[in-house]
Amino acid sequence: MILTAAVVREIKRLGLPPNDDFLFPAVRGTGKPFAVAKSFERLLRRAGLNEARLHDMRHTVGSTLAREGRSAVEIATVLGHKTLEVVKRYSHINVKAKAGIVRASALAKLR
Repeated sequence: MILTAAVVREIKRLGLPPNDDFLFPAVRGTGKPFAVAKSFERLLRRAGLNEARLHDMRHTVGSTLAREGRSAVEIATVLGHKTLEVVKRYSHINVKAKAGIVRASALAKLR
């Protein structure tokens, strides 16, 4: 993942990462990133959510941003997508939300 210049400046200001190439290095050993997926899977098992996956969170973020009215370009930026076609797959908007979008657009035109 590529970080913005502002994020890199802040990381350097905070003195991170200490002596590693990763912002979140592996707990044991060096030269490897922290394994978020393994920890997440362990938490899911403890919570009894055996069907959930880490990747599902990307869909949740995309859908939430879409419901909040964020543009496809904004969603693509947050999720790191290069095409708007991929954004469509991640931004699941339900029928009720679509109706709200149409209603808001129609009201805006009436003003």
